Amino acid sequence: MLVSASELKEVFSCLDTLEPDYNKIPTHEDWKVIDNLCTYLKLLYNTANLLTSSSIPTTNMFFHEAWKIQLELARASTSEDDVISNMTKPIQENFDKYWKNCCLVLAIAVVMDPRFKMKLVEFSFRMIYGEEAVSYINTVDEGIHELFSKYVGLPLPLNLLNGNSGIGDSGVVKQEDDAGAGGLGNGLGLTDFDVFIMESTSQQSKSELDQYLEESLLPRIHEFDVMGWWKLNKSKYPTLSKMAHDILMIPVSSVGPESVFETGVKEMDRYRCKLSPQMVEALFCAKDWMRCEGVESIESNVRMEFPI
Repeated sequence: MLVSASELKEVFSCLDTLEPDYNKIPTHEDWKVIDNLCTYLKLLYNTANLLTSSSIPTTNMFFHEAWKIQLELARASTSEDDVISNMTKPIQENFDKYWKNCCLVLAIAVVMDPRFKMKLVEFSFRMIYGEEAVSYINTVDEGIHELFSKYVGLPLPLNLLNGNSGIGDSGVVKQEDDAGAGGLGNGLGLTDFDVFIMESTSQQSKSELDQYLEESLLPRIHEFDVMGWWKLNKSKYPTLSKMAHDILMIPVSSVGPESVFETGVKEMDRYRCKLSPQMVEALFCAKDWMRCEGVESIESNVRMEFPI
């Protein structure tokens, strides 16, 4: 409505001529306030539109919106223009609560996007925090490595343990016959050598996460299926792909798409008032997952305890 009104400034200026009884013509200062409102509310409006999209976006999509909002609100709240600073300070205070609680999980989610990884986190945090960005970047790096270490302890799918990968139950490559392969018999052959090599190099080998982070970024294309990419690379990153699946499917809002732009007062009936916070969370998550078609069922939940 504000954008439509600002496009008709000249029409409003003629209203006193066309309608003598009309004496509420916006002044130059009024239009300045409207233009400022459009600039900052558009950031929130775009993010809200993302929530109301027909297909539920993955969590990595929201980091792009959140860090831009945080940056622009921080700049506006310190503006020399009193109108802008007074207008944006209350918005920034409210958004700060969301940012501090959700920043880490949103950052980890965007790291799971092979087009951005840690590079976008480093760039955006430097834009927001300046010289203090290093500590926040380290928090994300430590958080994602700690989370990955917990996933490493989870059992891998059977098809990855004893499928067509050529890996035997002992974890070493199967040999047809020690004597035939190298002329060594009596059970002291290449199989024992493989065990020795694996034990001596296990400490030096990089984790899936470090390998993934060190690889080059993928080209940025608009229509990119991040869940499809992890599905295709499941054999290369078996543990990391499971972690990415859980992270990217975390709901970023408890508000349904149909309620984002609804301004009516929500009334809680007696039944809902008696629900525990854990049950309310479970219901919202279940509703969100059931509404997301074509996505594999989630086998485990991720609990983040590293708020920035």
